[in-house]
Amino acid sequence: MAFVSVDGSGKVKNRRTSKKSKANSDKKSGKGMVYVIKMELDSNEIVYKIGVSNRWSITERLAEVLVGFFNVYRYVPRTEVRRYKRVDSYYQVESYLHRKFKDSKYEFDKVFGGSSEFFMVDEDELLEVYDEVIENVADYVWTGNGGKTKAKVVVDEMIIEEVVEIIDDDIVVCDDEVVVIDDY
Repeated sequence: MAFVSVDGSGKVKNRRTSKKSKANSDKKSGKGMVYVIKMELDSNEIVYKIGVSNRWSITERLAEVLVGFFNVYRYVPRTEVRRYKRVDSYYQVESYLHRKFKDSKYEFDKVFGGSSEFFMVDEDELLEVYDEVIENVADYVWTGNGGKTKAKVVVDEMIIEEVVEIIDDDIVVCDDEVVVIDDY
């Protein structure tokens, strides 16, 4: 069990340092946590934060989000962790989920850490997509172009997310159809 403390700056500090070396090795290997947090606001609206963390503990990340929220809104909303899992290519998984639910993005009237990663979406749909992505993360093909990562997501040989730009002059989108010009 990890103990956390919050100092006056609002930063969460881990009192146990043994997992820091594990977190640092995860940063180098590309492994991190993708999570979904459910938050009920005082307006009775329910929003979901889709995020990533290099932290070893979801509790630490949840505390950071809540402290940031409290510092701006001066109350702590009812919050529940709905999903979290450590995976490879976690930033790409998060990016895919953000794009998938971009039409359901929730905009707070005040900014706090992570406030741009909230969505007002059906919970069952969100968790179903999350579970499918996490289950098939090994089947994803991640490609890059000049430091900008783009994703072509392949599950059982079916493309479920399209590349929206030209990538290395090999893959383009034409009328919502992915066309591979050359082997990549």
